[in-house]
Amino acid sequence: MISEKLYNLPANHLNVTPNHHKMHLKKKFIKEKIDILLISLESLDLYSFDYISRLDTKTFQDISNIFTIRKCNLLRDIETNAKCCFECSLLLISIIHQIVTRTHIHQNITYILHDYCHNNQKSHITSTSYATKQYLNRFKYKYQKIYRYYQDKSNSIQGKQLYNIAVANLYILHLTCSKEGLYILYKYIYISPFLISL
Repeated sequence: MISEKLYNLPANHLNVTPNHHKMHLKKKFIKEKIDILLISLESLDLYSFDYISRLDTKTFQDISNIFTIRKCNLLRDIETNAKCCFECSLLLISIIHQIVTRTHIHQNITYILHDYCHNNQKSHITSTSYATKQYLNRFKYKYQKIYRYYQDKSNSIQGKQLYNIAVANLYILHLTCSKEGLYILYKYIYISPFLISL
């Protein structure tokens, strides 16, 4: 009955056009990229977001709203996240860039990338430094906790796949430290068709 009624409605009433669907997917794609980069930052330094409280009041309120959205999984749920708009995404990109370009964060990124690449050739994750193991394990834990639908598959998913995702996102953050870093970050999030995820 209900399906017949819906079937007889004009197409524009259902608000499902090919363009609407594409836009919906693009927003989801963008937000997932931002989310995974934030997971990477949080895994790198648990206190990396502390300096946000020192920003001006309006920016701090905007960021607080964004993190409230993230905690409620609204960043991952397009249907319910009206608050997480283009401006918020740009603000998050700017914040990611500011955090990454801080000296100790950048040094940690460079160290972990170098350590992982050097030891990955030997195919022994156990031979990596404590800092690298800590980053990889935090990333794996946070990623699996946030994307719960991977929990069921986690036994079949090799830990190495998650580690590669962690390192690939760390490499993107590393590129963000260059002179064109903000542009690279924007280009990856908004233009690149690639999502480094499972």
